[in-house]
Amino acid sequence: MVRMWHRMNIIFFHDGKNIFTKINQSRPSDYGCGTSQIILPLRPDKKFMKISENTFVGLTYELKVTNDEPDATPFSVEVRDEEDPFFFLYGNSGLPEKFEQNLANMIKGDKFQFVLEVEQAYGRPDDELIVAVPKSQFNKENGFEEEMLQEGNFLPLIDEDGYPMQAKVIKDLGEEIMLDFNHPLTGMNLHFEGEVHEVRKPTEKDLEEKDTD
Repeated sequence: MVRMWHRMNIIFFHDGKNIFTKINQSRPSDYGCGTSQIILPLRPDKKFMKISENTFVGLTYELKVTNDEPDATPFSVEVRDEEDPFFFLYGNSGLPEKFEQNLANMIKGDKFQFVLEVEQAYGRPDDELIVAVPKSQFNKENGFEEEMLQEGNFLPLIDEDGYPMQAKVIKDLGEEIMLDFNHPLTGMNLHFEGEVHEVRKPTEKDLEEKDTD
């Protein structure tokens, strides 16, 4: 009698700690064809890397925000898809600490959904970061056009250490403009929903680009 195996299906699944394969296979017997299941852990080298200190992480997500009003409806302010994931160096990103904590130990393919309240995100607005600056500083020689100084626009700036920053134009005062240097998401609750797109060791290029961000 010749016995043959038929209809073998291999399924991968994750129990939160380990990755397993489940093999469903139909096997013949003297009385017909039966079905068996084999569940095996993958070899350690097949496990996905977990999000941990100094891993380079890519995320896809939608970010919605609300203010502190009781019946506030979240509205979308940013979407990062698979064509434009958000990448950062975990543990050295400058992002809110609670944001990183919510992603700890996740692997590629894991989904997440969480809310950062105002104090866990970018805090309350600081009145000392709203200042009047001479309009003459924002000239063509410094790379600014007149239309960039309209109220509501964000101006791309560089701080004294050479890092990029931005300020929102609050009001045109004639010879001066009022600028708000608070983070754009200050005073907002942040609602994240997305998926871990990639987790890997950072390359030299990743670290160089981080230093120039």
